Amino acid sequence: MKRVFLLVLCIQILFGMELWKQRYYLDKELFHKQMAILQHQNFLDEKFDFFKDTAQKLNLLKELEAIKSAKSLEAFLKAKAKLIVKLESRAYDKKMFDLIDMLDFDEDVKKEILFAKKIKKLFIALEKSDLKVNQKPLEKLFFIKEYFTVLGKNIDISKLEKAIKEKDKEAFKKGLVALQKEILLLKSKKLSPKELQANVKSFIRYNKLTAFDYSNGVDDEGNIKNNLEYTEAVIFSARAKEKILTLSSNINPEDFQKLLAIYEKIISNIEKKKNKKEVKTLTKEAKKIVLIATGLKDIKETPKEIVSHINSSLNAMLKMAKENNFKQADFFRLEAYSFFDPDIEIRLKPRDPALSTEIEGLFWDGFGDIKGLGYELAHKDIKNLPKTTAILKEKLQQAQIELESKLSYANSMLQSMMIIIREGLEAVLVLAVLLTLFNSKRDKIFLFGGVALGVFASIATYYIAKEIISISTSNRELIEGGSALLAAIMLIFVTAWIFHNTYVKGWVAYAKELSEKSIKTGSVVTLLFIGFLVVYREGFETVLFYEALAQDSYPQAVWIGFLIGLAVIVVVAVLLIKGIKKLPINLFFKVTGLLLSILSIIFVGAGIRGLQTANIISATPSIFLPNWQFLRDYFGYSPTIETAIAQIGVALLLLGFYSYSKYGTLKENL
Repeated sequence: MKRVFLLVLCIQILFGMELWKQRYYLDKELFHKQMAILQHQNFLDEKFDFFKDTAQKLNLLKELEAIKSAKSLEAFLKAKAKLIVKLESRAYDKKMFDLIDMLDFDEDVKKEILFAKKIKKLFIALEKSDLKVNQKPLEKLFFIKEYFTVLGKNIDISKLEKAIKEKDKEAFKKGLVALQKEILLLKSKKLSPKELQANVKSFIRYNKLTAFDYSNGVDDEGNIKNNLEYTEAVIFSARAKEKILTLSSNINPEDFQKLLAIYEKIISNIEKKKNKKEVKTLTKEAKKIVLIATGLKDIKETPKEIVSHINSSLNAMLKMAKENNFKQADFFRLEAYSFFDPDIEIRLKPRDPALSTEIEGLFWDGFGDIKGLGYELAHKDIKNLPKTTAILKEKLQQAQIELESKLSYANSMLQSMMIIIREGLEAVLVLAVLLTLFNSKRDKIFLFGGVALGVFASIATYYIAKEIISISTSNRELIEGGSALLAAIMLIFVTAWIFHNTYVKGWVAYAKELSEKSIKTGSVVTLLFIGFLVVYREGFETVLFYEALAQDSYPQAVWIGFLIGLAVIVVVAVLLIKGIKKLPINLFFKVTGLLLSILSIIFVGAGIRGLQTANIISATPSIFLPNWQFLRDYFGYSPTIETAIAQIGVALLLLGFYSYSKYGTLKENL
């Protein structure tokens, strides 16, 4: 029936549709009148005369006159709500469907259910109001009252209206609780099995994110330790409650009331920043109730569903930005990013690292001459925001297509092989260079001991904190970024040590010292620490990549690819060690010093990038910085001022060590 109606509607639009045009122009003139009142400008009320005949037919002349005579914003908003709601109600009764808001219209649904849906939608928007400007919350409240009126129920909104005008947040919350009780009594359309499953999936996601982001966002004393995580917990708890409201007609009233009570408690705890354990317990209880009440299983969302969620959040972001509500717009950006990472990113990165990096950049600081959404919102750049969003949506569509395609056996093996080679190459370079420098038995024991600890810690971190890490962008990036920076510091120390010993003491004397005796205990511990850090940094992410690849690939192919890649890594390491050892002593120290210097710069770049993604430090893109993919993939580079300054700073520091060691000593000898 609805398809037939839409077909008729399209035909009417093509061949002239007077009622549809009238509703369009009515909305347009109402907007212009509202702007004129806000800006204290005159408005020609004769512009509403085109609607006079239709208003008379629907007995709305009184309401239309109220619109014309309204001088204050409050009077206009009340008159507007009364006119539109009565218009839609009477148009529905007379089957003049062209006059009804097409975004929410469904001819198959009874008017009571249609208007109940509108009321719930308005209430959700009203809940999110920050009361800084009372225009929008008042408008939503007046519409809610009028929809209740045409449904034959008179509600008292005076307390809420007063709270909005006085910007009294406590009174506003109490008023919302009372209004919600009235809304819960309204009838709703029962969801189809497909709609029910989609809403339950979304609820499970938001419910899970609420618990983990809140746990990561505050400490046991109720202090915010990660603002990004806490903000996401606020967003996701509100989203989970919205999904509970959509399930009201598909679960029994007792379970529905239980769920509402649970989420009111969760939201209260989050607002007061307390009871982390209770929030986690309550979210588990809520999930259990939903699954039992609906008879559904805990099913993961498909890439198409996840991308759809991202696009919805991006659309909401654009809407908020156009209304100059940049704070709320940034909430929606963070919500969209939380869908991308890890659900899309972790699975996409093993397949297409470049595409994954581009999408991540578009969410945050951007790259090259393209500013990211985070940067544009921070600078209130409404001009370029739609263009960047369109580019991001296009990239997300590519990612969806990539993830929906099943990897072949050969492709699974190739992807697996490339993960271990790509992620392990940096670690192998560091270890190979260190093994050529410190090759005593004691040195090797400590170095390989650090490697073993790194491998064990990578796997242990994944399994111990699997639930948290799998959904927490900040935690994962903080671990990777922090360990990379620590490794860089240790490598800078070792490189400076090499420069000092080779140029101050002399290459031959230093080589003899290394070959004749073991280094001191403190230096051995340094080797242990470096071995641990370089492996842990790469190993943790590698474990995540293999877990993601296993979802889409043949297990046997993944194992074969891993073993082949590991063999390649070992061969590269052996050849590298043998090749460096065969170099003349003069060139040997130059090569090892150069390699460690490059690796230090790479680790610093990767570390800064990780901390930027974890929202620990800022990220400022610049059109003057190069945007070369191979630099991003292999040199830890990202085109932000902070990363560039850090990497250039380390390069200059190492160059200073080299110059001081070589030329300072040369000058003294002269």
